[in-house]
Amino acid sequence: NRKEQTDQKADRLQKSISRIIMTDLVCWIPFVLICLLHSTETLDASNLYGFFSIVLLPINSIVNPMIYDDFLTTRSTQIINALKRGSRMVGSKLHLRKGGNEVVSNENA
Repeated sequence: NRKEQTDQKADRLQKSISRIIMTDLVCWIPFVLICLLHSTETLDASNLYGFFSIVLLPINSIVNPMIYDDFLTTRSTQIINALKRGSRMVGSKLHLRKGGNEVVSNENA
């Protein structure tokens, strides 16, 4: 029914936005705190800026598009559902096992 589909889409969107916010916080809060401590001369963070700019912040830049695309959520859900049903994923096709015969389905791909 349409209300259930709308609710499911809203739930997926909410989860996706929550993931984006969490990854941004995990990557940016430490950087902001280090900058704050450095600017108040509590900590000499000169040697940490390289780590943040070369390692931590690019990780955020790599992860965000995957979350925006909903790739991770969609594929992980498909794999979990396939395992629960005794099915398997091969490439982008879902192979369902029904009565000993294997049927290829693209509906979840």
